[in-house]
Amino acid sequence: MSEQTQRGPVRTEPNPALGLLALETFRRDRPRLMEERPGQWVAYHGDRLICFAKTPPDLYQELDRRGLKFTGQEYVIRCIEEEPPMVFDNPYPFD
Repeated sequence: MSEQTQRGPVRTEPNPALGLLALETFRRDRPRLMEERPGQWVAYHGDRLICFAKTPPDLYQELDRRGLKFTGQEYVIRCIEEEPPMVFDNPYPFD
């Protein structure tokens, strides 16, 4: 009996939990990144920092160069900047 071998990329289902972990990791790392690389762009996959770039097109090009295909559910790509404050509209304004 011959043994089959896998050729080419293995297709798996997207894993949204990796995206949540990537976002948590980015938020945890943001203070250090703000000191080291403010204004640059960064990509995370799960808890792994993948790469940095000066612009989004450069970042996507680097991901392609590494053979990584961006899937919105597993990767987080962000500009390294202060997180804006959360603003909520008050449905019950005070008069």
